[in-house]
Amino acid sequence: MLADFGETLPSEVRTQLDTGLRETRTALAARDVALSTSRSAHLKRLMQEAGSTLYTQATQQGTSTTEPSPIVHLGAPQRGMPR
Repeated sequence: MLADFGETLPSEVRTQLDTGLRETRTALAARDVALSTSRSAHLKRLMQEAGSTLYTQATQQGTSTTEPSPIVHLGAPQRGMPR
């Protein structure tokens, strides 16, 4: 999401997403299940808010948002999955 739409998001939203992603990766690397669950739920909410912001911007500009959102990889790739 940030790679494709980062420049159109307000800087505060970009900062929150960057922080949320970094905290989620840190929790996953520490193999802390409870913290990972909490951090990923928080990151999910942040991404939903960012998506809502993008949708609002697009509808105000009269553009379409029918393209699917890119997938964000939060950790190491699973076997057989590209990173």
